[in-house]
Amino acid sequence: VEKGVSNDTPVVVYDGGKMMFATRLWWALKLYGHPRVHVLDGGITRWKLEEREVEMDHTTPPKPNTTFKASIQYPFLRTEVNEVEHILQLVSEKKDTPRTHIVDARPPAQFQGTEKRGCVKCVAGRIPK
Repeated sequence: VEKGVSNDTPVVVYDGGKMMFATRLWWALKLYGHPRVHVLDGGITRWKLEEREVEMDHTTPPKPNTTFKASIQYPFLRTEVNEVEHILQLVSEKKDTPRTHIVDARPPAQFQGTEKRGCVKCVAGRIPK
């Protein structure tokens, strides 16, 4: 509501880095049922390299009175803990198939447990092999 986004509003997300934050927002909006969310290919960096128009005005435009009704529409975008535990059991029993993979997309230091990110009480490390 605060940003003027409704369930019918087309949303294009981007960031200034390697698209980590833009894709996370895309995922969250898709998970909660937004049907018209897109990621800008190349982000703001590519937009500027292609000499497209940008604004430097820091004023916020008026926000329309809108409502976004969130509801999980895409349950395949998340996995329950018991599903991961089942996959780990299959892997440990050598019953996995070549299609069974657990991918940790974090930087190496977080994977190795030498760096924590996000919360003070979080335990460093990864899901066991």
